[in-house]
Amino acid sequence: MRKILTVLTLTLFAALMSSSIVKLGKAGSISVGTYDAAGVPREVFLEGEEVRIIAESTDSPITITVTDPDGIIVLTETYYGYIYNKTLGGLTEKSGWYTVEAASPIDQVRRNYASTYFNVIPEVPFGTITAATAGLFALGFYGLKRSRKQLIQIK
Repeated sequence: MRKILTVLTLTLFAALMSSSIVKLGKAGSISVGTYDAAGVPREVFLEGEEVRIIAESTDSPITITVTDPDGIIVLTETYYGYIYNKTLGGLTEKSGWYTVEAASPIDQVRRNYASTYFNVIPEVPFGTITAATAGLFALGFYGLKRSRKQLIQIK
């Protein structure tokens, strides 16, 4: 009799726990991130570079809103699915911090929100200028060294 009572108690406990887990799952969740075209997470992009936005939600649809540094909405898109994954060009025309917001409804009243930021910086050719300058200095030092060797040989 004790075994039956223990089994019934454990069964009732398991049923109650599983129903509470289902209720917790209905609260929903959402996440959003910015990536480069290859799928590597990034927060800094160059002007004109493509941005890949990935948002995952337990509820559908997902609404994505991108706001530029001046506060102007440059993209609003609603996706009827659970994973939004899109590479977008033409977003990074201005330098500054952009805001990406993702929202999905839990029910008619409540919504889930997630947001992230990415920074757009102007492309400055420091690497090219530095490489060219280093090459010219190396050539100059080589020429100076060679001319000194010739002066020593002449004396």
